[in-house]
Amino acid sequence: MKPLLKRLMSLISLLPALKVSLKYFKHNLWFIAILEYIYCDKIDLTEPLAMELIILADMYFLPNLKADCEKYLSEKLTVTNFVEVMKVAQTADSEKLEKRAVSFLTSNIEKVKQEVDIHVIPPELFIKAIMDLKRAKK
Repeated sequence: MKPLLKRLMSLISLLPALKVSLKYFKHNLWFIAILEYIYCDKIDLTEPLAMELIILADMYFLPNLKADCEKYLSEKLTVTNFVEVMKVAQTADSEKLEKRAVSFLTSNIEKVKQEVDIHVIPPELFIKAIMDLKRAKK
């Protein structure tokens, strides 16, 4: 095991003594990932990890981590995941990711209509996409 990871894992035993509320860290992996980011200024993101960390980064005021998650999720948008990404963008108060998701919806509206139940799309974001389509047609 890498020395840094070993040190980070040993910190888990200190969780009860930390003053920061850790109730949002459902998995030790999230805690370790954030610590790794804070101390190393890098992180190996996956889609599920980015979906969770963007919310935690917003909550714990880690703007660089939030930006990295926004970038990662923006690049990984697909017809099958964009609804979840849109919801995460709203939860994390990520205007940048929300705009990217709306843009994705606008550009891929036909695919989305075929493959996604539009009732699961947050109404306000669907309306933004419709407005963008109307503006683009003018």
